[in-house]
Amino acid sequence: MNILKSFFISILLVIIIAFRASPTSYCQIIVEGDTSLTYCSQGTAITVKADCIVGSSCLLYFISDRDSSLTLNEGDHVLGNTLVLDGDTLSEEFFIDSISGPDGQILFQIPMIWIAPGRILITVTDQDLSQSSDWIDILSHPDPPITISGIISVEGLTPPNPLLAEVFIIAPQILSSATSDTFGQWSMNIPYGGFEVTFEVRDQKNYLIPPGDFVYTLPESSLYGMSIPMTLPDASIEVLVADQYGEPLEYPVILELCNLEWEDVHRSYMGYERLYGALESTPYLLQFDEETNAGLLFPFLYHDTLEFDGIHSLYRDITVFTPNELIYGFLEIPDSFYSRGYYFKAQAGNYYASVISNVLTGEIRFPVNSELADSYWVFYDTLTGRSFPPPEDYIVYPQLQKTAPGDTVFFRMVSYEEALATLTGRITDQYSAILPGDLTIYLGNYYTGSSFIDTTSSGYYHFSLLPGKYRLSSSYDMVDYDPPYLYPNYFSPFFEINLGLADSTNFDFPCFLTNDTIFLWIDQDGGYPSQRYKFRASHFIMGTMIRHCSTSSNWVYLPVADDFEQPYNVYLAEEDTPLPEGLFTEGEARWNAFPGDTIFLHITPYEYYISGIVTRDLGDYISEQPIFQLLSIDLSDLSIFDTVMTRSDGSYYSSVPTGLYRIQSLPNEQFMFKPFYIDSLVIFYTHNTNNNFTFNLRSCSLLVELSGIPPDSIPLYVFKGSGDSLFPHGYIIEKTLPPGTTNFGISICDAVWTLHAPHIRHYTPEPTETTILIEEETFRVLVNFHYSFTGISAEQKTPFRFSLRANYPDPFNTSTTIEYSLDNPGMVTIQIFDLSGALVNTLLEQKLKPGSYSIKWNGKDQKNQECGSSVYLIRLVHLNRVKIDKMLLIK
Repeated sequence: MNILKSFFISILLVIIIAFRASPTSYCQIIVEGDTSLTYCSQGTAITVKADCIVGSSCLLYFISDRDSSLTLNEGDHVLGNTLVLDGDTLSEEFFIDSISGPDGQILFQIPMIWIAPGRILITVTDQDLSQSSDWIDILSHPDPPITISGIISVEGLTPPNPLLAEVFIIAPQILSSATSDTFGQWSMNIPYGGFEVTFEVRDQKNYLIPPGDFVYTLPESSLYGMSIPMTLPDASIEVLVADQYGEPLEYPVILELCNLEWEDVHRSYMGYERLYGALESTPYLLQFDEETNAGLLFPFLYHDTLEFDGIHSLYRDITVFTPNELIYGFLEIPDSFYSRGYYFKAQAGNYYASVISNVLTGEIRFPVNSELADSYWVFYDTLTGRSFPPPEDYIVYPQLQKTAPGDTVFFRMVSYEEALATLTGRITDQYSAILPGDLTIYLGNYYTGSSFIDTTSSGYYHFSLLPGKYRLSSSYDMVDYDPPYLYPNYFSPFFEINLGLADSTNFDFPCFLTNDTIFLWIDQDGGYPSQRYKFRASHFIMGTMIRHCSTSSNWVYLPVADDFEQPYNVYLAEEDTPLPEGLFTEGEARWNAFPGDTIFLHITPYEYYISGIVTRDLGDYISEQPIFQLLSIDLSDLSIFDTVMTRSDGSYYSSVPTGLYRIQSLPNEQFMFKPFYIDSLVIFYTHNTNNNFTFNLRSCSLLVELSGIPPDSIPLYVFKGSGDSLFPHGYIIEKTLPPGTTNFGISICDAVWTLHAPHIRHYTPEPTETTILIEEETFRVLVNFHYSFTGISAEQKTPFRFSLRANYPDPFNTSTTIEYSLDNPGMVTIQIFDLSGALVNTLLEQKLKPGSYSIKWNGKDQKNQECGSSVYLIRLVHLNRVKIDKMLLIK
């Protein structure tokens, strides 16, 4: 058995290595069977041939490349995009279903192209993040069936003007387009007419110009004049999309601007780095489209409410976390069910990666990010609309596993008959006697939330269900009800039940008589309670009893059982029914009580208070007063005494007893705080005190870079800075960075900032600190700290690892830098190979000491001839160990 297991693991490792070294995507445009044409006229259908890993997916973008740069830049328009899963094209845009060929080859068609003459760029991103592209020039149709023309008149602008606009016909996808001249005139060729379409007009920055989305009837044929009156936008939004290091993404993403009713009024597509959208003076939602990225990690659902005043533009930053590690998996599939992929997801918090299993081997590869989490939940995803259902009467088991980046998870596809588990039991009293009457029993799946219900018969219950983790509870309702019985707490771990494949588990559910009472007497400032407070009486065995008090009586009765020696922990559940502002409970907040005891609770106001107002800093425009959360910190033990929210006018109030306190704001992703003066932080006892604060909009991305120091020598460190003056007079920032971090981003506000170079042992920074001025219109600043080695000798440094880091830049045009490190002295060989395995060039054959090194490749072969555009492999050999990575050369 061990021999077979070792053989299986060896085979799996070979498969995984082959999987990781899979070829890069390629993209090729075919016009009527011809692969060499670089142009076609309007009305021509084209075919795109691409390649991706067997059983995985490709992301396709169809882009109007206005500046013919062969990259997606500001002003270019994403005409459509789709995710191709094993030959299935999941899009309602231009594309029709594709054909899956051998070795991951995909062939899909784009119907007749009628968009404005110009260059069209098509990019394909593989699941392994490799990317390729092809382009074709669209020429005007020599004899179009229908030509329509018109003029765009923009309110407030007299032609000629530099406003070049692009007109789109949406039917319901983009059918055709045209570009206007400086006088606003445009002409468009279309294949047919006689039906209603929607027109959309965008300027050269991709602003959707109001009114937009208006309906017009196309003519049957011939020239037709059409005037489109427009108005310039009131305000605009600019979004910087960057990776976790603050660098622009190498892959296109999409953001959508919607009104608060989620109507897609302003469809604003973006390119690699920035989104420009034009909006009226009304609230809008900015939503991140999570379905357009292959192999990236990002917020699962990002949306932000934007308020416009018709004057000022808004800025938003979005961070997309790119993967730096893989989670491997294997799906054991019955032989008869091969040739179809199944959808899996790896998730940590709000970040996830979705992949499809290999149709031939059942392999799974998740691109994940170890900076986000050290472990991920991996599960078979049946909730997404893209999921492939398992064959009838089969399930994937287990549905969920927890694993770390770099590990391998195993799933099985088994039939219901093999998988079904049985859970039985009975409901009794504490003396094991069957209870009279029937009870409803609930069984909830711990992960999916799905629930199952059964009614006891003669005290017995029975469930037959799929394996998983479940929570068992009864129909008992403890709130405002005098029950004959008490049941254990629903959330007690004692009632979390794990069922495996074909398990048969018996679980008896004991109930205990409520044969006694705990009394509570409540006095609120000499009278009855002003509101219905919730009280809890928790017990080690019994669970929790819950009751509300009355506003017309001072008494509360908690029915309990007296069969146990342990006391009940009784307390006022302020998280559910908080005390009114300025009131507190005298004495202990919790009581250990036995059945028959009486608890006396007095609710009284505090003697002193802290109040103040939070206002915006002068010059920083914010349309409405935000609501903030403030903490009252007890300086005697640094505990949080109270948490208060500011009112709509920015004021706040916190009632406190005698003591010494500090008012402090909770961290806010959008705003930064500073007090007016130092004394406003400390509140002395026996005084009623007013504290005022200012806040400022975090409107600038500070990008920090450390150079001159090997990442292997960088430990965990803290970056600090202060704005305007040292805290508590001014703003502060502080960020803890993981080992090896050489660049990162942090958000700051407009102020004079003093930034301190992080302290790194054995290295001296230049400068040690720097001062920068951030003004309101500044939205991105780069700061560099250069380090020089001044400490111990190289031999005494922290040991290096044998590693080959990703080359940069990648893709590259003229040259690229390859970084690597060695942990032992010895011969080192660095070679470049093409995808066929042929040797292209040998960059290094030399004995080296341990350390970090770099070497450049100029894109030439051994004969000093230029290499063509393609993917090439870097091979590092040291002491019989090999590291391989790939890079993309674009000419």
